[in-house]
Amino acid sequence: MATASGLTRAEKQARTRAALLDAAARVFVERGFQRASVELIAAEAGFTRGAFYSNFASKEELFLALCARSAESTIAAVRERVTSIEDRGLDAAGEVLQTETATVGTTITGRQIIETPIPSRDAGARAQGSRTRVSRRRDGSGAG
Repeated sequence: MATASGLTRAEKQARTRAALLDAAARVFVERGFQRASVELIAAEAGFTRGAFYSNFASKEELFLALCARSAESTIAAVRERVTSIEDRGLDAAGEVLQTETATVGTTITGRQIIETPIPSRDAGARAQGSRTRVSRRRDGSGAG
């Protein structure tokens, strides 16, 4: 059933969820995962904390959904390219590898820093506060 805006409840929720994912990507780039709060992500998307929690149980769940969305996009692009190569009857092996590399590079371009603690079974590493830092510059080149 459509609401006053002409969208069904499911369509409105899908739009809200997509806006929260887009906002989270921007906030994670600007602040990193640890310094990105649920409130900041919700505000960036133009929603309240309640809207956030009606779509995601936690910031970690949102991050995993963002990763899944990125992976799905990459897989779709590679499939499309493989189909195109097969349709043209070209040697797919070399072109698929080049396409996959280019697509993965495009997917992470623009994400600068995401910091998150890495669970370690080694107590010494935990005591030192072991962290990982993934960094990409806007031009796609790595920087650590």
